[in-house]
Amino acid sequence: MDKFQANQLLKDAHVLLHGAEEEANRANEDKVSFLICHHARKSILSFLQGFLAANEFDGNVNLSITELIQECAKYDPAFKDINIRNMVCVSHQDDGEFCLDDDKINGCLMTAKSVRHHITHSPVL
Repeated sequence: MDKFQANQLLKDAHVLLHGAEEEANRANEDKVSFLICHHARKSILSFLQGFLAANEFDGNVNLSITELIQECAKYDPAFKDINIRNMVCVSHQDDGEFCLDDDKINGCLMTAKSVRHHITHSPVL
């Protein structure tokens, strides 16, 4: 991947996370849990893949969140500090499972925000 693709992935990640945050801020009766989970998870994947692409990673980016974080940590050890234990789907590569429980959704959303923070503050991006 090149810098353009990396920038596009990072831009997409910001849009997805914003969508998850907007959905999470809706009234409980209007909130769609699936969308929060889906957008948060996709944003995490896009942030991590974008980070790797920006650092000219020459490997497979179709990895689980856990594997992507491990690869990112090779470039910036601060990625090891990201708490992913609150995510049910962290080791899954597909979209087959989603969180529908509010506590689990909040964990995914907090993880996505943490990944965004690490990406935007990383000295190697």
